[in-house]
Amino acid sequence: MAGEETPPPRRTLGDYAIQQGPKHFSSIAVPTTNMALEMKHAFLTLISTNEFTEMDHEDPHTHLATFYELVGTMSFQTCDLKNVYMRLFPFSLEGKAKEWLISHPNQRLEESFCETWERFMRMLRKCPNHGFEDIAQMSIFINGLRSNKKMLLDAATGGTMMVVDVDQATRIIEALATTD
Repeated sequence: MAGEETPPPRRTLGDYAIQQGPKHFSSIAVPTTNMALEMKHAFLTLISTNEFTEMDHEDPHTHLATFYELVGTMSFQTCDLKNVYMRLFPFSLEGKAKEWLISHPNQRLEESFCETWERFMRMLRKCPNHGFEDIAQMSIFINGLRSNKKMLLDAATGGTMMVVDVDQATRIIEALATTD
């Protein structure tokens, strides 16, 4: 019939399983290592002259690309790069971005599923203009879980979370969180 809109196609979490952004970003949990890592003053100066401050005109992806490019110009062994990235990255932030990093909680191994879900929901509430669609939020939450919690969700689904839509995923997660 003329004038009727067709509903958008059903999207599942599996549609978002493929990582959308760069694949080399990692958390700031600095690994323990016996190797000494020399951070020259010139490296710190170079990184801190290209700071990300979370201003409206700044693009976080461009900042990260520039950060990786700058670190790539420094003379570090390839095996040390992850450690170098994590140690230097805080020096590339200033203002609100630095405050965000400092306030960002570490992943807790003993955190229950319920606590994980509540922490995720608190972060979303703190940033109401994040711009992520509901399905992207679910994908971010699920992909951020440890494997044992992902298995719990898959078991609750009766297969895999990747075949459910956002409404089903939300119902399953909230049901598990209330019984956790």
